[in-house]
Amino acid sequence: MPHVESVGVGLWPVKIKGKWSLIVKTSKEAILTAKVNKGFDIYVAPVQFNGSTSVALVTAFYDNDDEPLTIRTPLLADDDFTQGMLSLFANNNFGIFFFDEHNRELLSYQACGDVHFLLAKLKAATLLRGDAVHEILDRAEEWFSLRTAQDDCDAVRINLDESLLRDDFIIMDLGIEKHSFLGSKSFSTTSLEREEPGQYQELDIVFLFQRVFKNEQIYLNPIKESDGKEFVDILVSGDEAVLLIQAKDSPNVERILRSTVKRKRSKSVAQLKEAATQLKGAVTFAERNKVLRFVDGDVVVEVKIGDRQVIGIMIVKELFNDTFNEYDQIAFNVVSESNIPAFFFDYPELARMTFCCNSEDKFLGALYQIWTVAMEKNTFPRLNYPGRPS
Repeated sequence: MPHVESVGVGLWPVKIKGKWSLIVKTSKEAILTAKVNKGFDIYVAPVQFNGSTSVALVTAFYDNDDEPLTIRTPLLADDDFTQGMLSLFANNNFGIFFFDEHNRELLSYQACGDVHFLLAKLKAATLLRGDAVHEILDRAEEWFSLRTAQDDCDAVRINLDESLLRDDFIIMDLGIEKHSFLGSKSFSTTSLEREEPGQYQELDIVFLFQRVFKNEQIYLNPIKESDGKEFVDILVSGDEAVLLIQAKDSPNVERILRSTVKRKRSKSVAQLKEAATQLKGAVTFAERNKVLRFVDGDVVVEVKIGDRQVIGIMIVKELFNDTFNEYDQIAFNVVSESNIPAFFFDYPELARMTFCCNSEDKFLGALYQIWTVAMEKNTFPRLNYPGRPS
């Protein structure tokens, strides 16, 4: 089955000044792809469940010709969201506002498309109820991975016509609470296009972990007192566990988006190998120093590991479902050499996980679920989430 990349966070129809608009919350890669292509495509995916045929939307951002970035959207009976989408598709012209996983608006356009074709298909469909969400999403992904040339022809093109917001800007965030973690510069900046990604990604990962842990538990680029070198990209000192996090990213620019899937797959493996090597070095240091000492300016900060579990986490830009054999080997090598639980995620998966598992107990619980399956089946699974956190 071809790789289908589900990086999306979601679509939301909203009324702004009495007119329907669409909010698209997704990855920076998908947003940049929409900008470069001046649009994206929406498919109506038929799904079969318990003898009934329903539909879902698949929004596709073609960073390459065959395997685009996607958002899968379930459409349900007696659902306000679905009714809002039907109202939106009653108009050929509407505003589209693109936000990333941290609710930062990065792109806004007046858009148009032959959405009446979509509306007709949706009105003719028999929609399922909310308890079938998982099945709808899974079957929509399967359908899209096996789509035909005719399915591509039937997709509705949404064209981005007129920019509503300059797209060559940098966002500067001066929020005090947001930047009160160790290693913070007391502010952060972000932009849609990123030529030098590392620092941006590490900050974004810190912001993800702020959903789960307190600021005083999070350390960005901790510097060892003993030799002045960086310990890990991010250290999280939780109540029950100490997380050692190594992250790898690639530039978010057009030339990288246009890379072949083969090249992207090879890059993800290389990034994970590099992260694993660095993680093993950090674990060795932690084993020799049960009290970790870091310098932050003129201040020395101590982290006492004690009897807490040390956990390794490796984060890369993207993972590919048909490359998990290689990812598994890299992760199990860390486990065998370092004797700690070790995990790997791509950034979109970590974003989803921290959103749904928004406390230390929930987050560690999800890790332990992954670990149990990995030990039993000798492969690391990817999680599904039932919905918003409680």
